[in-house]
Amino acid sequence: NLIIPEFNGIITTPTVEAFVNETKRLLDNPSIRNRMSKNCASLRDCFGTDRWKKQVNQVIDSLVNE
Repeated sequence: NLIIPEFNGIITTPTVEAFVNETKRLLDNPSIRNRMSKNCASLRDCFGTDRWKKQVNQVIDSLVNE
């Protein structure tokens, strides 16, 4: 999973009330927002599109060069 609860995001029940509550919590708590934002950035290299593109190209190259 790309979302790690309370580390880089929030997983909540899919209801309007839950979404509103979590949104309010983030709006009211800049320290939580900033922590999650920094944690997201720290995972960018592990899960970013550049990494996936590189891996896909490596697989294609290996198949073409067989």
